[in-house]
Amino acid sequence: MTEMQECSLSTIINMQRSEYNLAIVVLAAGESSRFDGIKQLAKVQGDEQSGTTLLQRTVNVANVLESTSVSVVLGANAREILQNSSTIEGVNYITCEQWPEGMSASIATGCKNIPSQTSHILIVLADQVALEQTHFNELIEQSRLHHTKIICSQFKTENGARNSVPAIFPVTLTPQLMSLTGDQGARKIINDSDMDVLSVLLPEAAIDIDTKEQLNDWRKASANKQDRS
Repeated sequence: MTEMQECSLSTIINMQRSEYNLAIVVLAAGESSRFDGIKQLAKVQGDEQSGTTLLQRTVNVANVLESTSVSVVLGANAREILQNSSTIEGVNYITCEQWPEGMSASIATGCKNIPSQTSHILIVLADQVALEQTHFNELIEQSRLHHTKIICSQFKTENGARNSVPAIFPVTLTPQLMSLTGDQGARKIINDSDMDVLSVLLPEAAIDIDTKEQLNDWRKASANKQDRS
């Protein structure tokens, strides 16, 4: 490669980086009826007094990613969650008054509050407890390389591979995201046959928390993993 070609390639890469503005939307508005309590405030690390809550853990991970904004969409129990959570400066906590209408309302609220310079939107669920910074960076890297595609997580289920969130959407798909209804999540758009989708294998995305038993099982597994390392 000649010096001129190297310079041109560097210019292209820098342009792509400067034009890539990721907004992160954390969905945490659900009532969590199966959890028998406020799931967002359940402790996933440390003790019950000073430990990290499920929501705090997800926000902490999201906040260290390269992005222009991090928004947390609350709904059910929003006041109590905010009163009992350590909020992070710079993170936008939004209350979705329409949360009883389903996840679609939370997605629409999140999309309405992204910065004007946003080029891509990362949607993540607050209860995806196994996801770490490295997992999100894999999605972001692919999104930078394939900026016109939806970049989604893929994991195996009993019925085969599933494409799901966390996923990154070009901002041009905001109208589709905001047109979802009821409890339809972003997976409906991912699975649309007309969409250009690239999936990244992330088994950790399959782990979400619906019940206290699931949370206890995850905490035990996480503790055992740390003991072995």
